Amino acid sequence: MTDIIDINEEIQKVLTQKINSVTNNIDIDVIILERIDDYIVKRAGIQQACTQQISTLVEEIDIEERIDDYIKQNASVQQLLAEKINSIVNSIDIGSIILERIDEYINERASSGKLSRGMISHQQVDWTNYSMPASYVGSGVIKNFASEGIEDRSTEINLTVLDGQVIIENETITNHLNVVDSATIKNLSVSKLVVNDSLVINDTGFSQQIKSLIDDRITQKNNENTWDTYGKSLKSNNTILIDNTRLGNTVVESNLRKLGRLTSLAVTGTTELAESVFIENGKLGINTDEPSGAFTVWDEESELSIRKYKNRNMYVGSTRDSEMTLGVGGNAVLNIRKTGIETNSVKVGNITITNGNKEPNETGAPGDLVINDASSSGQPWAWRCTGGNKWLPLK
Repeated sequence: MTDIIDINEEIQKVLTQKINSVTNNIDIDVIILERIDDYIVKRAGIQQACTQQISTLVEEIDIEERIDDYIKQNASVQQLLAEKINSIVNSIDIGSIILERIDEYINERASSGKLSRGMISHQQVDWTNYSMPASYVGSGVIKNFASEGIEDRSTEINLTVLDGQVIIENETITNHLNVVDSATIKNLSVSKLVVNDSLVINDTGFSQQIKSLIDDRITQKNNENTWDTYGKSLKSNNTILIDNTRLGNTVVESNLRKLGRLTSLAVTGTTELAESVFIENGKLGINTDEPSGAFTVWDEESELSIRKYKNRNMYVGSTRDSEMTLGVGGNAVLNIRKTGIETNSVKVGNITITNGNKEPNETGAPGDLVINDASSSGQPWAWRCTGGNKWLPLK
């Protein structure tokens, strides 16, 4: 490409030689140059395009050839030529012609893409209603990219889009995440989990953790004693288990450890109380689960039973190899042996019968008897009280 300075010098040289050879009074090259400079300043400062177009204009009107013809014909025509040139120059708007030619040149160069890079500043271009096809955008990095829906302020790669795969490198923050098909998550941390359909847990360890959490929560609740139905019944399968005042009718088994005072109790079947009382088949046993009568009491190796002896006759005694003692105030009064009954005294009506080995001297009631348990030949077998401390020997 011809240097713009060389073109300018060539145009000035031709104009100076041809026009000044006709007239010294008309400095047409200066006028043209002023018009060119003025237009260049106003338009875009494209000096190369202006000077080249002026050169073309000079070649088209063939000024040099015409001037030479006039000079060869008559040297006296100089004055006439000068007048004609002045007339022509004054009547022709050379500036408009130059501007039109420059416009043509610029349009032709711009449409063909032959303008040199940097000749037109992008600030001087009217970009109104201009749109650039996306295919014109080449490869490379766009920094500080932003649109109505995207704002990129990252300084490193965070999102990679591949065929069939989108890779997010770091933390993802979203107000709503909707996974249509499936999701595989290595580590999941949620503050609230809502399951609308079903939850399938393949990890037995996780299931065990959930179970442990539930058990711990139940234990904690039990320790806190905060179970409260707020006056409502506790139900299972829509059946009342317990309400404020009673157990449900369907509760047939229990493992109660303590009851308050009962106003009524109905028991069907075997009953055990405190591992001491046993009731079964109409028999009551104390300290035994094998009562031999309607009522049987065991105290270590001794036994007392009450049962039917025969028709309209009850038996009170032992059904084992043991004897019985009846007493009052912790003292034995009557001993029932296998050989018979033993007692220290017997009272029949108002008469008291006792035993002794000598004549009594204590006060007695008339008719009381003291049987001599050491009697011998010639001794009384008993003494009978006649009143006070008087005793009559009986022989």
